[in-house]
Amino acid sequence: MQPFPKILGRHYFAIFILASATLSYQILITRFFSVMLYYHFAFAAISLAMLGLTRGAMEVYNNPARYAPEQVGPEFARHASWFALSGVGAMICFLCAPVLVPAESVWIALVVSAVAFVVPLTESGVCITLLLTRLPYGGGWLYACDLAGAALGCLGIIFVLLAIDPVSATLGIGALASGAGWMVVRGSGDIRSLRLSGAVALSLGAAALVHAGLDISGKSHLGVFWAKGAQQTGTLFERWNTYSRVRVTALGESVPFGWGFAHEPEHKIDQNYLDIDADAATVITRYDGDLGKFGYLKNDVINSAYLVQPPGEVAVVGVGGGRDILSALLFGAKKIHGIEINPAIFEVLTDKFADFSGHLDRAPGVSLVNAEARSYINHSTDRYDLVQISLIDTWAARRVAVGIALVRSRQPSR
Repeated sequence: MQPFPKILGRHYFAIFILASATLSYQILITRFFSVMLYYHFAFAAISLAMLGLTRGAMEVYNNPARYAPEQVGPEFARHASWFALSGVGAMICFLCAPVLVPAESVWIALVVSAVAFVVPLTESGVCITLLLTRLPYGGGWLYACDLAGAALGCLGIIFVLLAIDPVSATLGIGALASGAGWMVVRGSGDIRSLRLSGAVALSLGAAALVHAGLDISGKSHLGVFWAKGAQQTGTLFERWNTYSRVRVTALGESVPFGWGFAHEPEHKIDQNYLDIDADAATVITRYDGDLGKFGYLKNDVINSAYLVQPPGEVAVVGVGGGRDILSALLFGAKKIHGIEINPAIFEVLTDKFADFSGHLDRAPGVSLVNAEARSYINHSTDRYDLVQISLIDTWAARRVAVGIALVRSRQPSR
């Protein structure tokens, strides 16, 4: 491998950006598939990425005249711009199209979706193959930059989705990719490719900033219109991260939610509906400090463990909308530790809908923590009379938990 040059060339930076954008886009596809289709379709994103990148590489090798070394700059810029435009276009169409409606034509919609997402990945494959195989100097450092960019894309998108929505992230990824193309073609004399790259980068960058501002301010913006065959309306709150999309809608005065009541509740209560990837769901119940309204929780089969042993200290794994916290309070638990792994759900309960849910995080004896429950409990010195894990499935990834209420004998703290 040749020594690294004293001055980092634009090609090194360009392949770094393209690889980062490609991997970030692939992860975003897994999120789109999990929400709009079903969680097991998320794994198809890996196959689509491999197919697209391979098609791009084959296109370069099958057209040596078009992709000659002297054409690296213009062709890279052109394909980088098309990666940006086709990637954004595929995302917008996928968000707006009722992919699973009607049921008899599902396979057609799935094929069209797959093809739409393969196109931008093919464009990326062309760009990366060009730089790795058509430049006159050794590719060791280029490959190193490629791997470093891919790693940054995988890690960086985690933090990006904590700040902005995936639509704004997709627009930003496109702007970066086009910007990399502009940087490579600059000085080559190809004015057409230079203008195309610059126009696409500036347009998508401006669109990303505007859309992110609309999302943060809560104003109307581009989002999921259809998910799993159902139209997405009445959204009060929405938050994405790398493993889920959490949405809250209003149920209003409705029959209390329960897993299995010995006696059906005769009164209605005010509830909001919280779903994860438009599939698994729980409720957020309005709480004004009067536990007497929640007597129906004593008749729910999921709370039968409380009848075995009166609880002193309780751990609730998967706080969700706070229903299990209310159950523990109703049964007289003195200390309640709620553990929620999803930061978006934690935000819903402790911030966005804290007034609605009665600020359960401030209730006497209640402490909530955003953490992974198994690790948290293993490293904690606390011991519990009861650990409640009530059907905490998410259907957002390969994570399906069996819901049980476990009674564990109190042991001396270590």
